[in-house]
Amino acid sequence: MSFLDQVAADNANVFLNCGEFAELHTVKYDGEDHTGIPVVLTRLQQSKTPVPVTSHWDGLRSVKYKVHVALADIGGILPNEGEWISISDGMAVGETYYRRYLIVTSGEAMGMVTLELEANED
Repeated sequence: MSFLDQVAADNANVFLNCGEFAELHTVKYDGEDHTGIPVVLTRLQQSKTPVPVTSHWDGLRSVKYKVHVALADIGGILPNEGEWISISDGMAVGETYYRRYLIVTSGEAMGMVTLELEANED
């Protein structure tokens, strides 16, 4: 087994293992729904001050997240910075609820995509 084969196996069997770090989510990006894929979603920080009044999110606070997902699980397409991505976040009134995030940074290494995201919460 080559080094890259071992990395791919570790990504799938350890890091993206739903019994260890990941949770199954549906990811919506670029008009595609990627249903039931393992995602590691980590909340990094919340701003201490509200978003400026000139924002269309008046009174809300910016929250930063980091996401790790296999490139193959999102159709082999690396999401672009400055675009929006939606990730399932539970159920509400019998429907899947999605949280919408702005992609701040986007990168890929050895088949794993790492995104830094920003959302706004009240």
